Amino acid sequence: MSEHYCHAIGCKVAVPPERLFCLLHWYSTPMPLRARVWATYQNGQCDGYPPPSEAWHQAADAAISFVAMREIKLLVMDFFKGDEAKTNLWFKTRNPLLGELVPEDMAAIGVHYVEKLHRFVFSQLAENPPEVST
Repeated sequence: MSEHYCHAIGCKVAVPPERLFCLLHWYSTPMPLRARVWATYQNGQCDGYPPPSEAWHQAADAAISFVAMREIKLLVMDFFKGDEAKTNLWFKTRNPLLGELVPEDMAAIGVHYVEKLHRFVFSQLAENPPEVST
């Protein structure tokens, strides 16, 4: 049987199959989202019977998107040296490198767009690391 991992984007922590996240990511998710994930979870869905419901997928995607957007915001804020105004502007501005999408709106479009944003931010930071103050 293959190992099951935390569904937070980029997390490699092994978790039991009935868990969506590792403890760090689970408890960084707001209580209403956690409650929604648990309320829609059905015993046995990890084994395929019953299959996960559409409601569970929607709750899980919302939780995954929330965690990823929070982590992305912290990375962007770090790039802008803690400048909240610049960070907020970046999240509210259409970006030609993201197909003219507004980063802040990508979570509403779907978790796959959040994954795209996550990859984009990591690749941009790798190519353009923040300057270190001396």
